[in-house]
Amino acid sequence: MKNMVMLALGCLMLALCSCGGGGGTASVSTPTVTAVIKTSALTTAQTVAGIHLTISVPSGITPVLNADGSIDKAATVQIESSAPQDHKITDVKPLDSSIIIQIDQPTGFLANDTITIHLKITPGSFPTASDFKLTAFKAVDLNGATLDITPTLTTTIQ
Repeated sequence: MKNMVMLALGCLMLALCSCGGGGGTASVSTPTVTAVIKTSALTTAQTVAGIHLTISVPSGITPVLNADGSIDKAATVQIESSAPQDHKITDVKPLDSSIIIQIDQPTGFLANDTITIHLKITPGSFPTASDFKLTAFKAVDLNGATLDITPTLTTTIQ
């Protein structure tokens, strides 16, 4: 009988301790979309100095925002490059059901460079990877001439 009482008290203590003290709220991570643009058609003869792209997004998808409601360009667009310090994210803006992004690279993008776009999913939205499409893409050289480059878009929802 004494063992049963001790076991019951032990279980009660364990249950009370695991409550964490009460009063706090659980941390819930915001679901995100990651879209990766790869300009796989670059050649050594091409110097891409600027990329302008538009991605169509379903409702409930937004860029990463600052506390004041403005777009956090650095958190929304990530450049993976051997020279990331040279990249300048000149524009990130939502327009209708799209997000427009412009990136300049005065020393030129490299064939292995990737552009990763981080987007937030508002609660109650349930997008699928096929909802995201690269609807416009333009790469320009140092003189502003359009280059013939075929990008690929990969979308991951977490």
